[in-house]
Amino acid sequence: MKTRRTKPTWIWYYGDFEIHQHMLMGLQREERGNIVPAFWKLFDCNRLIRFTKKGHLEKDETIAVTMDGVGYVSINGLRQPVREGNRHLVKAGDYVLTVIVGNATGLPSVFVQGHTIISDETWSADSLAGDKSPVGCWNLDDPAVPPSKFSLPCKPVQPVGRMKVEQGELYDFGKETFSKLVIDGGEPGAVLRIYYGESREEALHKEKTVIRDCVTIQEPQHILPARAFRYVYVESEGEPGTLSGLYEYLPLEKRGAFQCPNETLNTIYDVSLYTLELCSRLFFLDGIKRDRWVWSGDAYQSYFLDYYSFFDQDIIKRTMLALRGKDPIPSHINTIVDYSFYWLISVWDYYHHTGDGEFVSQIYPRMKSLMEYCIGRGNKDGLIEGQGDWVFIDWADMEKDGALCAMQMLYCKALESMSQCAALLDFQEDQERYGNLASTVRGKILRLYWNEERGAFVTTCRDLQPSQQIRRHANLFAIIFGFASEEMAQRIKTSVILNEEVPPITTPYFKFYELEALCKMGEYRTVLAQMESYWGGMLEEGATTFWEEYDPTLTGVEQCAMYNQPFDKSFCHAWGASPIYLLGRYFLGVEPTKVGYAEFQVRPQLGGLASMRGTVPLPDGKSVTVQVEGARVQVTTDAEGGTLVLGESRIPIVPGQPLTVEG
Repeated sequence: MKTRRTKPTWIWYYGDFEIHQHMLMGLQREERGNIVPAFWKLFDCNRLIRFTKKGHLEKDETIAVTMDGVGYVSINGLRQPVREGNRHLVKAGDYVLTVIVGNATGLPSVFVQGHTIISDETWSADSLAGDKSPVGCWNLDDPAVPPSKFSLPCKPVQPVGRMKVEQGELYDFGKETFSKLVIDGGEPGAVLRIYYGESREEALHKEKTVIRDCVTIQEPQHILPARAFRYVYVESEGEPGTLSGLYEYLPLEKRGAFQCPNETLNTIYDVSLYTLELCSRLFFLDGIKRDRWVWSGDAYQSYFLDYYSFFDQDIIKRTMLALRGKDPIPSHINTIVDYSFYWLISVWDYYHHTGDGEFVSQIYPRMKSLMEYCIGRGNKDGLIEGQGDWVFIDWADMEKDGALCAMQMLYCKALESMSQCAALLDFQEDQERYGNLASTVRGKILRLYWNEERGAFVTTCRDLQPSQQIRRHANLFAIIFGFASEEMAQRIKTSVILNEEVPPITTPYFKFYELEALCKMGEYRTVLAQMESYWGGMLEEGATTFWEEYDPTLTGVEQCAMYNQPFDKSFCHAWGASPIYLLGRYFLGVEPTKVGYAEFQVRPQLGGLASMRGTVPLPDGKSVTVQVEGARVQVTTDAEGGTLVLGESRIPIVPGQPLTVEG
């Protein structure tokens, strides 16, 4: 249950903080000494905002107003200047308090401190254009640090190794990190050339390393911008001083856990959690070295990982707001067709896990305009094609022209998400429109793409003529999103998923979907074996975080290459952390069966493990802990509405009372 704040906090126009920070993030990508901005439209915040608060006072009250920008305070129509140290009198009785803030370069925001009047979520804001809405706010509670000065906290880290290599020194920080390099005590005038590497080979390959720096020592201490690395190679002209780091992080409580006798699986879980932690900044990023951008397809998976690890709702909402931007819509999110659909689907998923209907209400107008944009780009047959847009699906050798089956499945799920959100908000016309469209698209998918003879969905359709290519992607979606009947799913399992003649998935991105589909079909032993093989294979290669792509046929430095560059592969990529979700959702077996975990079930599956123990976070700080040893199951939770499901048995879980079932 949401509680009202008792302390003041910085407030802004809803979504503007996220949009402004996303704009800044889109301008920071570094690549071999150059800045490479995002290649899609970057929106920015409003520049002039009116904040309004109405209320009633039993007695006079003075308030202090701090703003980031220029402007004034109006109390019951009387305008007053805002100056440092000023306090403003609000007399007893009804009042209307207005604060106008303009900021030409940063985020217009305000901080109000009084005895009962404080800046919080009860204020409204508008841009003087008839767009009044509740304000946006977060946990930015220091009046001396406005949102435009926001930064993540840091803690010191030290290299674990240092060795002379040719003309310089190579520092090893022991594992992947996202840190600011700190140079202490260097010789004044010394020039340091610094090469960062996620691998030893990258740091030492000065010409091809992705991230580099050049520093001339002028102060006793230099702190460089935060970068991703494990290794740092430094060549210097003059004494370089000592090198350490400041690890920059988003404070997140690790509420999920998993442990079993299989130490490889334990390490896979821990490394997945660390990978997600590193990619959780102000938003969910794709990876921390190369792009450091917010990609909707990557973020969609990160939301599920978050539900089973941190259950931090704020980072999900910030990421969704940042990705969506503003109207009018110039292109698909990240210019990728499927990424717009993931965004739309994720809103209902968020509500299903959290019960946060207020966010759905706030975001719905942006959902609707994006959905209408997508519908408007359909072809003459009511199907979605690229039409000059980027059709991604996956880094895979597959047909991507025509109306892809996987794309229609995402389109259908997006329409269903819209219909569900409209029903929640009692928009009956929208509910019916999007629901009917979804039913139509679902029918076309089954009629056009299912190949009965081959027992699989084909990849694409051109002018209503289905292709003959079979790939895994659409068939995985068919199982996960419910397009395949039980009989069809079994045929897909045999003809596609377990068929070695169908090209394998090589990205952790789509391994997420492949292993989820296998879990849904009860193939837990297969999933466990693939986790040990695929993610365990990365561990054997020395991974301390999980990668953007992994091909076990490659060896050594070949693993670093991607995008026709020797070191462009990301060695810390959020979509590599999917074991968090797979183990929590399918092995521990915890899932919400009603919105916001009002009711939930625990259906544990050992999948060949001798035992396991783990915790899954729930809303409002609650959790459920599951322990299985052979035939003995114990479940403990502090939340109402839980049910343990063992075969045909359904046993209520009483909060605070461990439930133990033997045999």
